[in-house]
Amino acid sequence: MFSIFNYIKRNNKNQSKNSYSLNETKFFDSYTQSFSYDFGNDNTDFYNVEPKESRLKNLLVPSICVNNGFQFELLLEGIAYNLLNDGKAYAGILFEYEGEEIVSIRIIPLEGKIKRKKNDIYVLYEYDYDGIIKATEIPLKTLIKLDLGDLIKDKNYFRKTAKAIDNYNIINYFDMLNDNVEGYDFSLHKEYNNTAVLDATKKVGWLPVNPEISDSYFLYRLAKTKAFKLKLLNYIIKKINDGLSYYLNEDLGKVVINTKNTDYSWIWKEYYKGNISKESLSDYLFNKEKA
Repeated sequence: MFSIFNYIKRNNKNQSKNSYSLNETKFFDSYTQSFSYDFGNDNTDFYNVEPKESRLKNLLVPSICVNNGFQFELLLEGIAYNLLNDGKAYAGILFEYEGEEIVSIRIIPLEGKIKRKKNDIYVLYEYDYDGIIKATEIPLKTLIKLDLGDLIKDKNYFRKTAKAIDNYNIINYFDMLNDNVEGYDFSLHKEYNNTAVLDATKKVGWLPVNPEISDSYFLYRLAKTKAFKLKLLNYIIKKINDGLSYYLNEDLGKVVINTKNTDYSWIWKEYYKGNISKESLSDYLFNKEKA
């Protein structure tokens, strides 16, 4: 028989196993932090709505127009982290009315476990402050569902890769060096582990600290990192707009991001063909100027 208590308890146990080391945390942060810094245009607001005269800009909570959308970006970062860590993520849309008029639209990340009750109703199970399981029914049309399988084949890729990064952390083997283990070659071990980390992360191009690779390969992996990160951001924005569209017509608008320097596939091909210099490619990837 299904027990929601055991269901949540088992999930919490699994989550406790996923407490990450510094290197693992850096891996997740590379893809889930500072979207506006990586992709923003200094001359325009990064988060905005279309059409520009839309009421949506003033209705959304967290706001996209206060402190350059800082609170809204925190919302996206939380959703992105949950998605990469769990392989799925959820958010809810809450509408506040005065009479028949919408006065605010709040988007809330949902942190508990969700199970379908019937076709158009889901139930969120979570612990309240007293440690008691609380069940909240959520209509399907107010639930934003995100699935990492839409972006990458293996939904557990980021969690498994984070563990691999930690396993190959050379710091874990300092005892062998200090104990003068016979036949142990620290430099060779470090080179092997660095290669293993690069291989484990090649799908998304992550760059560990001091990777000891050529400048061109460094820039290639940086381009892959940014390309996946932007793909992730666009996916989350699309899912939010899809969720809003259940209730809102096109006149009320949609959330958009104003990006610059984002065609990473094109810029790498231009460099590979010899049409631009390494310096121009670096400036492009680090948002210094357009290539």
